[in-house]
Amino acid sequence: MSPLPHKPPTSLTQRVLIATPSLTDAHFQSSVVLILEDNRHGTLGLILNKPSPLSCDAVMRELSLSWQAPQRNLLIGGPVQPETLWLLHSGRAGHEDALLTEGLALSRSRDALAAVCALDDRDARLYLGYAGWAPGQLRRELSRGDWWLGDLSARLVFGLRYDEVWPAALRSLGVDPLALVEGTAFSH
Repeated sequence: MSPLPHKPPTSLTQRVLIATPSLTDAHFQSSVVLILEDNRHGTLGLILNKPSPLSCDAVMRELSLSWQAPQRNLLIGGPVQPETLWLLHSGRAGHEDALLTEGLALSRSRDALAAVCALDDRDARLYLGYAGWAPGQLRRELSRGDWWLGDLSARLVFGLRYDEVWPAALRSLGVDPLALVEGTAFSH
């Protein structure tokens, strides 16, 4: 049985959205989105599992930095402002960052990026662009059944290959990805 629809919490910040099989939008199909901000102005997040063809090394060379993390290609954080660079990392660099949860921080500055590169932080991910929703839009999508809500973990960001993120997020909800049939989910 699929997770039961429920009223979304007041704030979705620091939760993950897990695309349901019925969500066929090319930007979000089979995606997991980390919600960074959710307030009366709208919602902002990063897609965790959509690699781009752009090399992290090439972008870092343009910035005179050396990228040592295992990530080879930049990730597509979402379709909004695809020229912007976002950094999720462990927070060990000691830079003033937005700590999201234990072992996971968000940065957007070049100084933070340099600090993460200098530390040789293996738990770092680079994203281009972000996902954004107008006020009320995401809650309508949740009510319609386009998304399921899950809990944020550093493992979803750093501990899995990109193609493992969506199935792992589904399993965390008790949904067997292999049992998904025509928009219906059955738990094990």
